[in-house]
Amino acid sequence: MLAPSAPPSLIPPRRIKYVAPVRPKGKGGNVVLELFIDKTGKVQNVEVRESFAPAFDEAAVKAARQWEYTPTIYRGLPAVMYLTVTVKFDP
Repeated sequence: MLAPSAPPSLIPPRRIKYVAPVRPKGKGGNVVLELFIDKTGKVQNVEVRESFAPAFDEAAVKAARQWEYTPTIYRGLPAVMYLTVTVKFDP
């Protein structure tokens, strides 16, 4: 007989509110952001890890600050999380 499986020790956050970045004029590219998500799923801090161009970086950061996530669960309790995301601006 198989033993029941243990619940995962980490349940990562899932985005539940998305605000699209306003695309600046110019060619497309990617901006990589690091988000600090608090225990309630709110984005508390956003840092640019890989820049594309200042206007695109600003648009990505402004949008990401409005995103919301489900809380991260670690060992059954809400936890803070750093999350790296790529914002793509198509040409």
